[in-house]
Amino acid sequence: MSLVWAAFGLTFLAVYTANLAAFMITRVQFYDLSGIDDDRIQNSADQKPAFRFGTVEGGNTHETMKRNWHRMHEYVKANNFFSDNISAGIEAVRKELTN
Repeated sequence: MSLVWAAFGLTFLAVYTANLAAFMITRVQFYDLSGIDDDRIQNSADQKPAFRFGTVEGGNTHETMKRNWHRMHEYVKANNFFSDNISAGIEAVRKELTN
């Protein structure tokens, strides 16, 4: 009978340890975007955490976004995710900032 309890205890300990190890591993999540019409871009504010992106204010991308993708433009405008120039935008991405 004690052998049955020992086997149960060992199995329980193994399962607990496996679940604990799986819980403690942090995952880096990469986004596989399908294009500009991807829901994660079109509905950025609805994502948890929010998918952040920006553009150079007054640039061609900004004007195209304003004309064709109103919701995206409002999101960028509301959060002030504009950069002064391309270099500043790249630096903001490198520092994980969008402001």
